[in-house]
Amino acid sequence: MLEYLYLFIILFLRLPQNLFNKRTSGIVSGAPAYFAYGAYRYLLSGGMALILLLVGGGFTGFSLKALAISALGAAALGSNLYFGLEALKSGAMVLASMAGSAGLLLPCIFGIFLFDEPMSLIQLAGIILLIFSGWLLIGYSKELTGSCTFRTLMLLLGSMLSNGLTMVAQKMFSKYLPEVSVSMFSFLAFGLVGVGMCVGLIPQAVRKEHRGEIAGLPKKLWWYGAGLSVILLLINQLSTIAARVIPSAIMFPINDGGATIVTALTAAIVFKEKLTAKSVLGLALGITALIVINLC
Repeated sequence: MLEYLYLFIILFLRLPQNLFNKRTSGIVSGAPAYFAYGAYRYLLSGGMALILLLVGGGFTGFSLKALAISALGAAALGSNLYFGLEALKSGAMVLASMAGSAGLLLPCIFGIFLFDEPMSLIQLAGIILLIFSGWLLIGYSKELTGSCTFRTLMLLLGSMLSNGLTMVAQKMFSKYLPEVSVSMFSFLAFGLVGVGMCVGLIPQAVRKEHRGEIAGLPKKLWWYGAGLSVILLLINQLSTIAARVIPSAIMFPINDGGATIVTALTAAIVFKEKLTAKSVLGLALGITALIVINLC
């Protein structure tokens, strides 16, 4: 089936996504750079989503509910840009990736109240296993970087929560607006966060030194941003399409667990983050925990 091909395309896209994110994290620093980069990246994604929306039938299904849910997704995306990049700077890539994947806990918790999806005892056991996995990976990151500060822990927590809220918004959109095109959510969420970044950029651009800082950002940053915009949109679109057909037992291990494995391999081969027994065990337990939480 074509949907299974989509999963492998997504897995393939994770490699350049990891490379661009890691290299971008070493360039973007300070409010002017974050707002400029965020506005560029998300407006580009929103523009491409608009093209898909128009080709697919236009704004049929637009409503205040769609706008409100997308606004939640936009706030989560904007926060995740900061927390995700800063977490990559402060800790090991595999730890930052696992923290983002752990955001799955939020739709599980919100599901109890919003989607009538009670949490099972096995899922609770999975959460405990995930916490133990995180403890192992934090220890590995400390060995790798020499420290694991309170700031690093807060960045990882922020990455988890912001990524989890993005998942909650996506689930709310598909649950409450099943007949509305997913491109509508992509356009509204990316567009709103892009506009918000532009608003945040205005006070930065007023000051001469900040304008100089933005103008001095290397050209490769904009190439990375363009690549990530395309990758983000493709992963979002393909994941949603595939999820309508492929069982979760196959979808989740490839889409999220597979992504974490790709991140670990990228970190080891490209960025020379040596894998140890502790990191491999933490990675394996974390992926197992996420699968258990998602499926039970």
